[in-house]
Amino acid sequence: MDIEKRKKAVGEMVKTMLNPKHKREDISFTLGWDVVATYSETQINSLLEKRYNENKTKILHTLEMAVDLPQSYKKTPDRTQYVLKIGPPVLEFEATGGAQPLCSIKMRVIEGTITKHGGNPRKAKPGWMIRLGQIPLASAKGTVSQGKLQGNPTLTPAPDAVKFGSTTDETQHVLLAFELNENLTVEAFPEDPGFHSAEETAFTNLEFQKAFRKYFTKPASSQERLSLSYAIASVNNQPNDQAPGLRPVRFQFATFSTEDKNRDKSLLSIFIDVAGGLNTGQSDMLQDRWAKQWKDEGIMPVPEGFSATLMFSSAFFNTVILKNGISKSGWAVEDVSPKDQAYSKIECRHTGTFDVPGHDEIDGVVTFHTDGAQIPLSNFPLALTIRQDSEFQTPSISGFWSITQDVPWKETLRFNGMRKWQGGWIVGQWYLCDQGDSSRRPLRLKETEMTLTDEALNLDFKPDIKEVIWFNPPEENPTGGKLWSKEMEVLGTRIPDVKISPFGFGFLRMTNLIFPGGNVIEIDRNIGVRAPKDIILFGDVMKD
Repeated sequence: MDIEKRKKAVGEMVKTMLNPKHKREDISFTLGWDVVATYSETQINSLLEKRYNENKTKILHTLEMAVDLPQSYKKTPDRTQYVLKIGPPVLEFEATGGAQPLCSIKMRVIEGTITKHGGNPRKAKPGWMIRLGQIPLASAKGTVSQGKLQGNPTLTPAPDAVKFGSTTDETQHVLLAFELNENLTVEAFPEDPGFHSAEETAFTNLEFQKAFRKYFTKPASSQERLSLSYAIASVNNQPNDQAPGLRPVRFQFATFSTEDKNRDKSLLSIFIDVAGGLNTGQSDMLQDRWAKQWKDEGIMPVPEGFSATLMFSSAFFNTVILKNGISKSGWAVEDVSPKDQAYSKIECRHTGTFDVPGHDEIDGVVTFHTDGAQIPLSNFPLALTIRQDSEFQTPSISGFWSITQDVPWKETLRFNGMRKWQGGWIVGQWYLCDQGDSSRRPLRLKETEMTLTDEALNLDFKPDIKEVIWFNPPEENPTGGKLWSKEMEVLGTRIPDVKISPFGFGFLRMTNLIFPGGNVIEIDRNIGVRAPKDIILFGDVMKD
């Protein structure tokens, strides 16, 4: 798909998220989780096919089993030996509104023989497909070697969140947990609807299907359980060098499948909470909640033309990413975003002091003096707003900052040994505004950049905050003299020496999906960042 069509698809998704049809108290789409990584079944099938072709794993290549087939002409069944070469599995997530994410795999019969007891082998004609359905997903801890999870790990069913150890590095894998459902569905059908052969009953009879089901649902005590070879995703809690604080502490997964036959989209989503995050991810009925919110809005978590997205909750982005980055420049950060509105707002309070030194302006016998002031900047929060003004552009960042301080002044006239004075207060006002126009507030920080690299999202606030702060002098001159105007010019040079230094955070290796230890999603930099509320990055799963 060309770039313009991809942009349009992103725009349609973002536009809907900006104005959801179904109003909620919290319009974030991450269901309280810090990070949600989603990718399509196409990439999972590529992974399974690769493992199949390596021929080093237990992914089914050759099916050998004996089946007692009932016969109409005699009471005793015929013991029939099947030896079938099976093609790579093709996975599809099933549309479900229940608590348990489910999938199916279909496998093509490439060739083989079917031999009745005492008879001669006859060739199984190719072209038959066997689908195994209602397969639960589960997670297990361990190490994958030669495409298989080693040992005999315990499976954790999908409806439960998985917690990582707090002191050790662990890797958790998402598996096709055949053994968790003894009632897997089995369906045999010709690849070509017009195809028919003598082997039809050999694949469609109930005894064959029972045996096929049993072949996959080996008990957890079995060292030959097939589920350990059907890992489709991995998540580890190893910290990212670029963002050592972003260490996953728990995860869960859910699926999404559209019933629209015109759209090839079936998706797996990994939900992650990180250390230092809010840890408010909704675990209960996650599968149902996740599927429902997208179907209610008529959109998908991955738009057409892409195979993956990374979504960061606005609360996580504000309270962890922005807070950690901006605090390095001497600011304390608080998230004050309205949960039901499609923008984010944070308050930044500088921990330093704005020193306005005293000053004298002298003109002959007249001295104009200001006492100066020490202004605690923590009393005056800088409000930053992140808003998606257009679904086709990167989000805008605006700032509002107003500092107000009464500065004492005194004008003294000395003449022939006499002294006369007058005084009062200058209501000093410093604004973050555009070219000294205090009416143009809040100020849109047009030059601020949100840029992407292969591993990080970087924010560079431009220009420095101190370069867009202006002193707004009082309109009235109570003295009527020129020294007042000169002093206002001096006060105009007194600007808080503050800034927000550039910062970034690594995000890709944090998830470590599919290919542990390496980049997973190649972000489309032509699209960039979108922020309908949550921060979303769009891309494709990288080919190995």
